Amino acid sequence: MKQIFKLSALLIALCFSFVSCQKAYDPTPDVTKPDGTNPFKGTFSCKIDGDVFIAEQQTATLSDVNGTKVLTVTGIQYGFERDDKNFRTISLVISGYNGNQKYAVGGNVQVSYTIMVDGFATSYTSTLTNTNYHVTTTGNYVGTFNTAVTEVGAPNTKIALTEGKFDIQ
Repeated sequence: MKQIFKLSALLIALCFSFVSCQKAYDPTPDVTKPDGTNPFKGTFSCKIDGDVFIAEQQTATLSDVNGTKVLTVTGIQYGFERDDKNFRTISLVISGYNGNQKYAVGGNVQVSYTIMVDGFATSYTSTLTNTNYHVTTTGNYVGTFNTAVTEVGAPNTKIALTEGKFDIQ
């Protein structure tokens, strides 16, 4: 009877030795893909005509549109009411995204700035081209930007977006 008990204990021990608690093998354990859809992780900031803009929510997505990679990075700053009628948002869209590099604003790179006050929107877009206007990506959802945007329907109203940076984790 003792031998059956010892044999049973040995078989159970062998079974547990073949079953491991290790995680699946990861060839790149130090490389993590950021969760660009979590609106509370990361940073997005710039100066708007010299005034500081710090986003309270930020998102980044990389999508495929008809075989073209499109990177979209957005930052939202709410007003005191913290509702959907009072906020400011900045969006950077790079169509033809091809990794870390400097992208000239205009054409495939569009920047938009929207101010929502009491439910009424004023929108600005990057219709101006200049060699100093760019979005530069330096990592997964990490980069800088510097540009100017003009009000839709009022091209003489220009706003500078400077010292822009984003790091969406």
